[in-house]
Amino acid sequence: MTGQDYLDLLPSVIGDALDQDFTIQLINDTKNDLETELQLEVTKTVNSSGTATVGQDSTTARTLPTDFFLPLTIYVGTDQYDPIPFEHQQFYKNVSGKYWIDHKNGQYHLCGTVGATNTIYFYYQYATPDLETGTLDTWTPVWPSRFHSILLYEIARKYFAFDQSEKVRSWMAEHQMFYQERKRMMMDWDAKLKLTAIGNSTTLEDMPLNSENRINL
Repeated sequence: MTGQDYLDLLPSVIGDALDQDFTIQLINDTKNDLETELQLEVTKTVNSSGTATVGQDSTTARTLPTDFFLPLTIYVGTDQYDPIPFEHQQFYKNVSGKYWIDHKNGQYHLCGTVGATNTIYFYYQYATPDLETGTLDTWTPVWPSRFHSILLYEIARKYFAFDQSEKVRSWMAEHQMFYQERKRMMMDWDAKLKLTAIGNSTTLEDMPLNSENRINL
């Protein structure tokens, strides 16, 4: 479903015609809420544009990816770096294999001194593109199309919660079951992807998951 599809279908679901700018904001807020809650496999990515150069140390500030949302893990070459709290940087700044993120300034720092030049592989959960007036015909959620209707009904659910009228009971009777079923199916799909990524094991003890998402089982 494109952004325009959502604009066309929402009035029939909620029974009201909404301002376009307000509807776009509802779409973006709802999409972002769902993706923040579920932390889907499909919103994981890697940035390999950075390089760790010999002699660099923890004072070297590196810019976070522009679409960064949540960190997963960092590799410098084949060496994994583990996260430390921002406020512990003084203790760990000379310890190789650690990093911290300065969220305020959109930067991260590798601890220790780089001994060999290597590519930095920054794995993270990215913030998916928002819908804009200029992308109505091309924008779609990044999830598989079979789950796109979840966003439509989640928007309606939020809207009815604000409406506080007879429509609330109408929403509960007509749409709640469908919404919950579709959301559960997407969560099951995502859980299978996570399990497949770790060899269909339900325990992650043998995986380097200091900063990676765990599966809700």
